[in-house]
Amino acid sequence: MGAEATCTVRLGGRTVEGKARLETDVPVVLQAYGTAEAGLLGFETAPRSGLRVLAEGRVLGIYPEGTRSPDGRLYRGRTGVARLALESRAPVVPCAMMNTFEFLPSGSHNPKFGVRPGVIFGQPMEFSRYYGREKDREALRAVTDEIIAEIAKLSGQEYVNIYAKQAKERAQPDGADTDLSMLSIASQAFPGRQLQVP
Repeated sequence: MGAEATCTVRLGGRTVEGKARLETDVPVVLQAYGTAEAGLLGFETAPRSGLRVLAEGRVLGIYPEGTRSPDGRLYRGRTGVARLALESRAPVVPCAMMNTFEFLPSGSHNPKFGVRPGVIFGQPMEFSRYYGREKDREALRAVTDEIIAEIAKLSGQEYVNIYAKQAKERAQPDGADTDLSMLSIASQAFPGRQLQVP
């Protein structure tokens, strides 16, 4: 039995589609560095939805940085992935997405189709030594840091020990728009139209 995921994204007037198949009989948390916005689920519903997906035996992909990297480096991970891994007891398969910053630099709306993105999957990681500590901040940070360290090994990216959002805020001149939510991006694409979240 295996899990298959299909992703379709509309970029620069073109539709880009990708498929991946992972051969496994257990739920897997796929881990990747921030290359897409994670704002599709509300903050409160995302963990419950993630646990439901894993309980159904499906694959769940998570971007641990919480936002895109502003400069292609790997930033400190958020602990949501650790909480999901510990609560679900699913193994984590670290995933490094290669050349995505070069394909679509942060802040750009025009992909460079001459750049070929790639994916490298690492070995499954298990965290049974932390089971029962799902609410322990130190355990959550340790699990997250271990996952990020493995992604850094796979990707060869430089690690920066601050959150990507903080790096973006530091890089923005005063008053610059730092909102990269899906609603914000859509409102930039359709100026003058009133958009709302369903």
